[in-house]
Amino acid sequence: MLMGQTGASGDQEVLRVSQIQIVDTAGTVHAQLGVRDDGSTSLSFYNPAGKIRSELGIETNGTTGLVLYDQQENSRAALVEMENDLSSLVFYDENSVLRAGLVEMPDGLSTIAFYDGEGQLRANLSVVPDGRAGLIFNDEAGNVIWGAPPP
Repeated sequence: MLMGQTGASGDQEVLRVSQIQIVDTAGTVHAQLGVRDDGSTSLSFYNPAGKIRSELGIETNGTTGLVLYDQQENSRAALVEMENDLSSLVFYDENSVLRAGLVEMPDGLSTIAFYDGEGQLRANLSVVPDGRAGLIFNDEAGNVIWGAPPP
């Protein structure tokens, strides 16, 4: 059953709904497109067991992203473009702890960062807009223990 509003908009008909679900014959949701209560929008895909596996969305502040989930519905990877034009590709472990990331800042700074199992930054390779590069290693407390050029 389709519930929504239709109306004329110029020569086109418009179907207006707040959510669309694609289901199988048993009623299990496999895809969903909708607007959340906070005004954000998402397109989500689910496996046959009904667990979310990927989601594409836009937040109310303009941040857009694609998130990939594992079989236990933990975030494992995300591609995000934030409202301040910061772009990132990040990877999480099976506990959804940040482990690696590639970030491109609006000012042209590019960084690849690696984190330990506690989410603590351990290594960082950066290139600044003028082309200079740097490599930094941190201890488990986040203190710089080595850098090139020296920190």
